[in-house]
Amino acid sequence: MSPVTQEEQDFHKLLTILATRCNTDLDRLEFGIYDTELAGYGYARVNAALRRLITDRGPNDRMPTVSQIRAIIDPDAEPEARAQLISDRIFGCISKKGHTWPQTCGKRDFRKVMDEYFGKAGAWAVCNMGGWQNLCEITTTDNATTIKAQLRRSVRAALQCEAQGFLPGVPFETKITFDPPLEIGGPPQERVSRAEGCGAIDAGSVLKDMPK
Repeated sequence: MSPVTQEEQDFHKLLTILATRCNTDLDRLEFGIYDTELAGYGYARVNAALRRLITDRGPNDRMPTVSQIRAIIDPDAEPEARAQLISDRIFGCISKKGHTWPQTCGKRDFRKVMDEYFGKAGAWAVCNMGGWQNLCEITTTDNATTIKAQLRRSVRAALQCEAQGFLPGVPFETKITFDPPLEIGGPPQERVSRAEGCGAIDAGSVLKDMPK
């Protein structure tokens, strides 16, 4: 486990100060979401945005969302840069949380958890890769670069679709449950994909029809 840097410590302090300024109590999961969503920009840039928000915020102001903080950090982010950040975030969670995350996250609707951590475009991309457990299982040290490139391509396709108001091929409403134990039938990959509410389509077919 890497040691916590001074900038990361400052991030924790600044986010706590901001939440206090806005009369908001962040639980551990919510704190982790802010960290996971923003860390890819680099703590120095995030901390600068938080300092700006602390200066501007008053006790009657709401706690800024991740999207609002992100807009301050990089208001002109290109889709390719965003796709890179999101795929980095997903791979970070593969390393930190592993294939058992759906069972250990403490939530019955794992798709909602992915939406919170990766955004809808990122969650769509994970589903397009066969679902969380499948993505974890197929990713190895030898093929990580290739898998990450495929994932980034799916994320970019999802971001382009999302910008136009639709994300095709994914039934968002399906929820995952673990009581009784999950046994749906079919090969393991199919079970995982269906259980996570993930339908897969070819990202290439989406990109082909998208405006350049």
